[in-house]
Amino acid sequence: MSRRVALLLLLVGAGLAFADAGSPRSGYNSARAAYEKGELDEAERGFLAARDSARGDGELRSAAAFNLGMTFARRAEGLGEKPEEALAALRQAAAWFRDALRLRAGDEDARANLELVLLRAQDLADKINHGQNGLEARLDRLLEEQRALRDRLRELVARIGVGQQSDPQAFAEEFRQAEAAARALLAELGTVADLAVDEATGLEQKKEAERSAKERVRLAQLGALERHLGEARTQDADARRQLARLVGERAQRAASRALSALKRAREQLLDPVAVLAGIGEEQAQTLAATSALEAFGKGAVSVTPGGPAARAPVWLTADLVAEEEAEIARRTGELLARLDAGSAAPPADPAAGGDPAATRMIEAARGAVPHLRLAEAAMGEAKESIVAGTLDRAGAAELRALEQLAAAAELFAELRQVIELTAAEQRAVVTLLDPLAEPSGEASPPGAKPSAPLSTEERTAQLLAGLARNRGRLVRLERLLIDEQQAAAARAAQAAQAAQPGAPGQPAPAADDAGQAELFRRAEELRVAALTALARTEIALAARRGEPLPAAREVNAQLEELRRLFFSIVEHLKELHAHQTETHDESAAAQAEAKEAERVGPLGEAQARHLAMVSAIAQALEEQGAAAQVEQGAEAAEAGKQLDAAAVEVRGAESGMHTAAQTLAEAALQAATSSPDFALTLAAQAEALERLANAIRLLAPPEQQEQQQQEQQPKQEQQEAERKLREIREREAARENQKRERRRTQDEPVERDW
Repeated sequence: MSRRVALLLLLVGAGLAFADAGSPRSGYNSARAAYEKGELDEAERGFLAARDSARGDGELRSAAAFNLGMTFARRAEGLGEKPEEALAALRQAAAWFRDALRLRAGDEDARANLELVLLRAQDLADKINHGQNGLEARLDRLLEEQRALRDRLRELVARIGVGQQSDPQAFAEEFRQAEAAARALLAELGTVADLAVDEATGLEQKKEAERSAKERVRLAQLGALERHLGEARTQDADARRQLARLVGERAQRAASRALSALKRAREQLLDPVAVLAGIGEEQAQTLAATSALEAFGKGAVSVTPGGPAARAPVWLTADLVAEEEAEIARRTGELLARLDAGSAAPPADPAAGGDPAATRMIEAARGAVPHLRLAEAAMGEAKESIVAGTLDRAGAAELRALEQLAAAAELFAELRQVIELTAAEQRAVVTLLDPLAEPSGEASPPGAKPSAPLSTEERTAQLLAGLARNRGRLVRLERLLIDEQQAAAARAAQAAQAAQPGAPGQPAPAADDAGQAELFRRAEELRVAALTALARTEIALAARRGEPLPAAREVNAQLEELRRLFFSIVEHLKELHAHQTETHDESAAAQAEAKEAERVGPLGEAQARHLAMVSAIAQALEEQGAAAQVEQGAEAAEAGKQLDAAAVEVRGAESGMHTAAQTLAEAALQAATSSPDFALTLAAQAEALERLANAIRLLAPPEQQEQQQQEQQPKQEQQEAERKLREIREREAARENQKRERRRTQDEPVERDW
């Protein structure tokens, strides 16, 4: 088999020859001739043009995609001394072979070449990553592959259950491909389990007295991990059997259980904070599923306004959601046991040389335990309510669980996270107090129903609760500031020692010490001022004496200045750019892989979060620009101009994100019965990314801008190829949507005007 595949890569590249002159087929022939001469850049351009202009010529589109895969595979062979570029080329080759398979499912040559390219890519990745192919890394990859299989099976089950083509036999090829994926997962699960056993065996060779505390913990983790991996293997084996029998529903349920088992396996090797974050994310997704199930059950979802009610996807059932809720509760129980045991340890005394970070972790664990107990109880209530069919009660319980998880997670937050949480809460307080600020408050997802007006009592209760949370955060900030100042001093001392090895322990220069001291002195001053103004706000609200809004705004001003001490807007912009890029890529994948129904909900939620963040950043830039313009001097004036220009770019990004969020909200309504068009969403997301990148460049120092340009230059060719592939797929999807619309219109009766 391997020899046959190798020959394919050498000999099949010529592909088909087309005789048409002056047509896309003629351009294809020219590209093929360039490929045979080794002119790979010219061949790539020609095959891309032929693929893009083929329109209804399926044979040409498939052949061009196949030969693009060949072109990138051949390019990778010539990049022996540049392994990273070779790996990127192999991944591009794999993408094009997949495209060829999508266009012609029975193309065994494309399938064989895809297999070989993926093997070569895995080999090369292992060589590049060196130690990155250990147990944790392989578990992470397994999770992604298992999630992909689960989503693939959900989409398959949904398609089988829709329309006239409900016979699973019509999808036999897709079942076969999914079974092959399950078989590959089983093989990798066996490899990962062997790695865990080998490591555990090595630790067991040591006598109990010789094992360190860390090794004892690791051994216990590996034991639990092996049990969960065993469960995942059992479920994936069942999924494979069901796929062989063309039983999609049972297969996807087994794949979902395997995914849950893998998550629990991975969590054995994660710190509690990461586990808590993962559980919170899963609980939010389950709450969304419960809400969707309730809306479908009430007939509240329709494809068009006033149209017939849409049905829930076939895989979205009460049994499935209840099972997922029960699994989240079990994972919460495991984490609760870990934190309960960890919080029993006595805190170290910092004065006696104890680690302040370890002390904070123990205190946070102790404080998180009650929240997790409440969350676990709420999850149990939610599961029972789902089984009983009272989905409104289930949603309320899931929301309580999510709130308790968030409260527990906040206890582990670091200095900057606590400052950010406090500032965000205070902005919400000001919005509640100021009716004029309400319309321009935090952005809500487009298409969301407006909430009912709050009564005076409800508004007061929300205000007092928010202020109480902020009071607790401001008190906790005192200790966090002290610990951070001590850590900064230790880092400065280490840097000085490294710079002057002849003077061990020499402190940092006096100027640096003075600057650090002033930073933390000012931070503490702002914290105390904010706490004092917050107390005045609470008194005005509780006693109904005086006006609370000025005091609340004063708190807000102190917190915003505190944020500026520790935060850079550029950091926020870069983080937002990374998140928006991920959402854009997932939107493109949903369009290209026809998995809209499964992805459109989470995509809309993510886009709404990005929209809220970009609005806050734009406002902060405008405020800083206005403040800089007031200051004297040419330097301040120039800084103000840069901030204003960056604010304009960020507002442009905000506009693009708003369009993307709105189109995704509309797509969520369409996805229940038809395939939505993502073309406008993708264009709006791309515009937002470009505007964010412009803002980042405007705010970067000149020397950093030059360095960024030098770093980006080698990546431009790969990004250009990926862009072309996305554009081709987006245009092709748009054409398919137009065809569907034309067919729908043609099927409708036409009234003749006599």
